[in-house]
This record gives sequence, C-alpha cells and structure tokens, in this order.
Amino acid sequence: MLKDKEKELIQGAASLAAPRLKTNFILHRIAEREKIEVSREDVDRRIREEAARYDVSVEKMRKELEQHDGLNTLAEQILLGKTLDFLKANVSIEPALEPAVAEEKS
Repeated sequence: MLKDKEKELIQGAASLAAPRLKTNFILHRIAEREKIEVSREDVDRRIREEAARYDVSVEKMRKELEQHDGLNTLAEQILLGKTLDFLKANVSIEPALEPAVAEEKS
C-alpha cells in the first residue's frame, strides 16, 4: 500500500519542505546582514535547558549531541530563534491598503 502511495507521499513532503527551506534561507540572510551570531554560551545554555528538560546530565546531553552531529542543528535552531526575536523587536507591520482604497486616496 505504501508503494502505491510513494509518489503522493514524496510530493506531499516536498510541498511541506519548500516553504520551510525558503523561510530558513531568508532568516539566514537576515542573520548575516544583522550580524546575528550564536556564541558558545548560547549553545551551552541550550544544552543545559535540554538536559533539564529530559532529566539527564549536561555531560550526557552534550555527548549525545556530539555523537549524532546535533550541535550544528542546535546552533542552527538558536540562530533562527535569535533572528526571529530580532525581527519581533525591530519590525513593525502595517496593514496593507485594499487596492480600491488606495485608488480612492490618489
């Protein structure tokens, strides 16, 4: 049954992945332009938080992440989070005018 649905599943996964990739690309570009970086302290703090969340020692959590190349993923998550925080703090959103309203004001 899965074999019959394989193409449909792949297309569904691709349609979900595309917007996420675009968003991550944009957030990375903003981080570069705004010089947002992840420090060693940021990573250490997140490791302590995750260790507490899973009720394991910090050393064990770090070792697990290192063994499964999770430190890069963790740093990426921190970077994206810091970039989103930057945007929330520095971007104001104004409602767009409807085309008919904009024409009336002209």
